[in-house]
Amino acid sequence: MNNLMNLISKNKSEAKYTTLISIDIKGAFNSLWWPSIVQTLSADGCPIELINSITDYLDNRNIEFNYGSLSIKHKIQKGCPQGSCLGPFLWSVIANKILNQAWDPATKLQAFADDFIFTITSDNRKDLELKAHQALHKFMDWAFNEKLQISEKKNPSNSIWQKRQY
Repeated sequence: MNNLMNLISKNKSEAKYTTLISIDIKGAFNSLWWPSIVQTLSADGCPIELINSITDYLDNRNIEFNYGSLSIKHKIQKGCPQGSCLGPFLWSVIANKILNQAWDPATKLQAFADDFIFTITSDNRKDLELKAHQALHKFMDWAFNEKLQISEKKNPSNSIWQKRQY
């Protein structure tokens, strides 16, 4: 937070514009797409033994609901158990894909679990808006490819997010 406040103060003293864009991923841990996790681990050079262990951990998961004589079983094919030791690691595998993207030098992206924040700086408002749109489109492409959704409750419904169908 200190770095953010220092950046804003510095930009203000230099007569630069700064915008912050906060984004929350809807049901992030519940939405993790298993094939992407495995593919990313493989592409990053993760040892096959670890990939196999993670695949075994995720495979054959079910939710079962029992009420009286009624029993409903549903196979789970995405997500990871919240509160598990492995959950934050699996989320970071996917989140790092967007965090490690090349960004305009005036665009910074940070993550706090499933919340992301852009800090974008420019000398003029028109350029600031262009950089913001470019960053948001890149972020939306990542979210779409990872089968993730942006939380509508935390991001206004009349925003840029509505322009892309997931």
